[in-house]
Amino acid sequence: MQRYRTAVTSALLLAIGASAWPALAQTRVGYVDIQRAILETDEGKAAKARLKKEFDKRQKELDRLQADLKARKDELDKQAMTMDPKKRQAKEAELQQKLLELQQRFMQLQGELSQQEKQLTERILGRMEGVLREIAEANEFDMVLEKGATVLYAKESLDLTGELIRKYNLKYGKKTAKKGAKKK
Repeated sequence: MQRYRTAVTSALLLAIGASAWPALAQTRVGYVDIQRAILETDEGKAAKARLKKEFDKRQKELDRLQADLKARKDELDKQAMTMDPKKRQAKEAELQQKLLELQQRFMQLQGELSQQEKQLTERILGRMEGVLREIAEANEFDMVLEKGATVLYAKESLDLTGELIRKYNLKYGKKTAKKGAKKK
């Protein structure tokens, strides 16, 4: 009985697979490297430049705070042997508090930059989806996949990334990237 079920199941799977193969062969599938597309569009380049400028500005602030904290610690280390133990302990506690504040400021700035990056990326992705849909419909693709973890192998001719970047720049290019840069 078990052999019979296995044979019937195998025959059914083979029949289903054979009938589905022609439909699968007619399916047109393309792929896109979204990360590359975001980074290579005019708007993506402008967003990356704005984020770098903001990061550098905030890094200078953190470097200044860190240098101030280090100077205070060096001063305390020099005076520690001659200081009253209670006064030294109070200064050490003060330095610990300043270090904690510096770490919190770092986390806050990192969170703000991540949020800005997320907003800029979501805006580009939203627009990119529409452009990609136009490309897929114009070229009669049934499906477009993300190159990353989804696609293990694909012919180079199925890569729509370059066309997506080109059409995105035509639609949202230099003018939009400059407007976004002026908003900040």
